[in-house]
Amino acid sequence: MATILIVDDEVDCRRPLAALLKHEGYEITEARDGLEGLQRLSERHHDLVLLDMIMPGVDGITMLQSMRRRPDCAGLPVLLVTGVHDPDKLRAARALGVQEYIFKGDTPFSRMIELIKRHLGEHHVPKRRGRKPKPRPDGAVAGGPPGTTGTTAKPQRHRLPSRFLQYQMELADSED
Repeated sequence: MATILIVDDEVDCRRPLAALLKHEGYEITEARDGLEGLQRLSERHHDLVLLDMIMPGVDGITMLQSMRRRPDCAGLPVLLVTGVHDPDKLRAARALGVQEYIFKGDTPFSRMIELIKRHLGEHHVPKRRGRKPKPRPDGAVAGGPPGTTGTTAKPQRHRLPSRFLQYQMELADSED
């Protein structure tokens, strides 16, 4: 399985992400800042980097510039995981070869996995989450027409105008 380097100064962001990716079967290396991230890249081969943009010391943009100057890291996929929505910094990162921006708190983990797998060249089949439809006795799926096995959209209910509801209530009160 692929090896992923997570570079983030916030342990509360780095650790849960590392645990979830380990659960997905990836080998994870962690770094607290850009300097430590560059060291980790020198120690072993990585297939992808998840990089925070704002960190003390060597930040994500500086680390990315250093990576792109190294022949062994020049083509390494980098996904920027950041909480900063600064268009100028994001443009600078894109110019340095960042493949994707993943905004902390805005991107569900399932979407992160999809992006990671895409940039690693792996096939991604989304896992269905939540309750499965109950099968009916005739083999059809609940919510579908009889004799079908696929789901169909439920018909939409039309909302009554509030004025109509007000008249209906007044009429009910007057009948009492």
